[in-house]
Amino acid sequence: MPFIPLLALAFNTFIGFLLVVFIVVGLVIWLVVTIVKAVVETSREAAAEKERAKTQAFLHERWEESFPAVPYPNEFKEINYDPDNDAITAYELVLPHWEHPRNDGTRDARYSSTSYYYGGSEFVSGPWRVTFDSPREAVRFVQRMRVGGVEVTPHRWESEKACSDSSVASYGFPIMSADEVFAHYRSEPYRFEQFCVYLYRKLGYTGEATRRSGDGGFDFLVEKDGEKTIGECKLYGKNTTVGRPDVQKLVGANFTEGAEHMVFITTSYFTPEAKKFARDAGVEMVDGKGLRRLQIKAKEASARRYGNAVRLWKPLTEQDVIDRTPPDLRHTL
Repeated sequence: MPFIPLLALAFNTFIGFLLVVFIVVGLVIWLVVTIVKAVVETSREAAAEKERAKTQAFLHERWEESFPAVPYPNEFKEINYDPDNDAITAYELVLPHWEHPRNDGTRDARYSSTSYYYGGSEFVSGPWRVTFDSPREAVRFVQRMRVGGVEVTPHRWESEKACSDSSVASYGFPIMSADEVFAHYRSEPYRFEQFCVYLYRKLGYTGEATRRSGDGGFDFLVEKDGEKTIGECKLYGKNTTVGRPDVQKLVGANFTEGAEHMVFITTSYFTPEAKKFARDAGVEMVDGKGLRRLQIKAKEASARRYGNAVRLWKPLTEQDVIDRTPPDLRHTL
């Protein structure tokens, strides 16, 4: 056989051998890397699980110290412990709500969006913060806390519930909805301003409504603990909203008056622009729902002042949560 063909055959054989070696070495390297990654990932997961177990043991121990008569919660989205916090024991409920709701809370069909928000109900106490996906879970949890002897600050809806169906409802003055207030004072709007002052007096303020004309841009001036509050009152139907110019007028009036606090009260609603401006300017906003809460606070203050021993709140139930949720979102609870 000629020399050159033999040399070519040997060269091809050598190249083939090198390719096989490279493939085998590559497979071995891949296998080793895969095994090492798996070992590292397993070790990392084991370390993370160990850390989680350590954290859970710490949380259980701290929980038992804080609430010895209440089992550690299971139905929560997140639980945090921060020893630097010292929050009062209270809770907040976030009901399912549409991105674009109508005044009654149901979806506004004028918008194409079908997005709604859900979750975010919280319980706080000292260093603890427990977050829930469902407001019903939060209510059940608060019920267990109270059974365990923990004093949880009544939710504002619990105060409303007491004033609606207990002996407190007949103490001092009736609680009216925004629509009822509007209908009651519609023919004499000035009396609505006096009504707002009356509520603040029940809360321990002194002061009066300003004159019907030339009021300087606000409707009443009250004072408590040496600090003045000026207020503007708008008796509007539910189809009329308070806009930014209305709030700007109150803020402008305070440049002259120099009161420490400003409040804008209406039987209707605030536009988004008015809300943003009010927040930035430090104006307290009291809309139709807030006016009802203001009446409840005034009623509670009256009951305490005269030694009324009735309970000023009633515990919320899961049914209360369902009833307050927009009908077209109750299926999400």
